[in-house]
Amino acid sequence: MAPHGCYPCKGKDKWVAIAVANDDERRSLCKVMGNPEWSKEEKFADQVSRWQNQDELNKLIAGWTRDFTHYEVMHKLQKAGVAAGASLSTEEMNHDPHVKERGALIELKSRKPARR
Repeated sequence: MAPHGCYPCKGKDKWVAIAVANDDERRSLCKVMGNPEWSKEEKFADQVSRWQNQDELNKLIAGWTRDFTHYEVMHKLQKAGVAAGASLSTEEMNHDPHVKERGALIELKSRKPARR
């Protein structure tokens, strides 16, 4: 898969994971990115070519993701059918609506140590 990786976003140590599995998803990614000229180049035309040129492709995508927050990129791409997820800090995870809704985190009460 290419692109497939974590890309830097606006803010200190903010990242988004993006995974493009097929040509339809690639077209959706390009559309969300505004169909940049480089996306029409032969070296990015199919899955094999994108994989062979993934270092350059990753740099180009990172140039786009840097202009947005990790949540913005995630929401834009998910809405377009592209797998994307914000890499969350502990603080963000504690307040994330999806994490809360799924009950992914639970609060544990501390126990007093047993006497010896």
